[in-house]
Amino acid sequence: MAKVKFLAKKELFDHPLGKFFYWLGGTPVDRSKKTSLVDQVIEKFDTQDDFFVTITPEGTRSFIEEWKSGFYHIAMGAKVPITLGFVDFDKRVVGVDGIFHPTGDYEKDLAVFKAFYATKYPFEPKNSKIQYNHKGVQKRQWMNRIMTVLRFFFVSVIIYLLFNFNTVVYGLQQGYGQINIILNTQPINTYLEDANVPDSLKAKVHFINEVKSFTVEELGLNPTDSYTKIFDQKGEPILWVLTGSKPYNLKAKTWDYPILGTMSYKGFFHRARAIKHRDKLDKDGWDTRLGVVNAWSTLGILNDPILSNFLYRNEGSLANLIIHELTHGTIFIKNNISYNENLADFIGDEGTLIFLQKKYGVNSKEYTAYINQKEDRKLFSNYVLKAAVQLDSLYATFTEETPAQQKKNLKQKMISKITQIPDSIGFSSSYYQDYFEDYTPNNAFFIAYRQYREKQNQFKVQCETDFGGDLKAFISHMREENPSIF
Repeated sequence: MAKVKFLAKKELFDHPLGKFFYWLGGTPVDRSKKTSLVDQVIEKFDTQDDFFVTITPEGTRSFIEEWKSGFYHIAMGAKVPITLGFVDFDKRVVGVDGIFHPTGDYEKDLAVFKAFYATKYPFEPKNSKIQYNHKGVQKRQWMNRIMTVLRFFFVSVIIYLLFNFNTVVYGLQQGYGQINIILNTQPINTYLEDANVPDSLKAKVHFINEVKSFTVEELGLNPTDSYTKIFDQKGEPILWVLTGSKPYNLKAKTWDYPILGTMSYKGFFHRARAIKHRDKLDKDGWDTRLGVVNAWSTLGILNDPILSNFLYRNEGSLANLIIHELTHGTIFIKNNISYNENLADFIGDEGTLIFLQKKYGVNSKEYTAYINQKEDRKLFSNYVLKAAVQLDSLYATFTEETPAQQKKNLKQKMISKITQIPDSIGFSSSYYQDYFEDYTPNNAFFIAYRQYREKQNQFKVQCETDFGGDLKAFISHMREENPSIF
């Protein structure tokens, strides 16, 4: 195989790296000599057994009126043939087309060369005087660009799949679960016309429609087509959520999702898969919590259905749930689950109070029941949040030298103390008083409460101080500052 050679200015070879350029196949030419460059190249052909030279007679950097004829004079003087090489940027072909022996009639031979290159499309046609055959070129170039984009897209998808296989599989599973629900919903009118459905449940469907209208007209949340269909859960849960925490640090386990960003929980439509993932986290040393989810929001991507279990909630709880989820479709910040949940919880609480007051009045059993429920929840949340601070303080005393068993014992002792809720808190019902009777919390439990309740007072103070308690004005400000990512 012949070694590739090239011509370059003599000064390049006088440099300390000159031997390197000779090794690469370089041949020096002296532009300062009276001998022309053509004659010097002819001399190279005469003195070397193997010698080839590539010359571009036009269009390398800028437009010229006529071809430079040096290549032709070299071929004639050295008595060597001319090989027509080309790069066709339209068809994306590189090649040579036979050997041409110059006749000595430059104009005649030049016409042959130009006719040959007129069918080969250059990278910069504006730098050439040749009239190229443009038929079909523009169309092929657009097709080439489209194919390049598609290739890049498919390569990117393959690379993403290789490095994010588990995330992709999880996304497909979630998508299948969500689609399965959507395909098995029925319009609420069909549900309302079903004679087998009790009137009490039909009344709750009408109630949800009232709450939806209220969120748009009175709170300024985005209009939505969600809750126009219903999915029959047949009394069974359909979504489980897994959360995790470091064992000696209230730091949540996180997962990364396309578009949504980083989230501190993972949902599953199949309980067996949820248990499998929980067991793996347990094995890896995380504190875990697997809970049933009663509702969720697709943030406006899909039209969320009414889940049949919604209809067994009391009025206050149901209004809170609907307002909370619709808030997510209006205000949602990427990578900040705690802010999103705390905000939706605050708007859900305050919005429910306004709705119940307008619909039933402040002396109604519905309003009174929600006030009591809200107060109990606030008392319990404050208790849990203070307990989380105590755990933080305990974990801060642990060092790398603290024995693992000692850490475990101290943690268990403190959590055992936390579960003994004092009667002096004064709940209006026994629900929260007996909350830990059959359940022992871990770090994942305390993190969940922080995510949903820690910033309640902050939003309450902001709403009252900056907006005079006007919840609609507060929401308008928040949606301008933090619009939904969709």
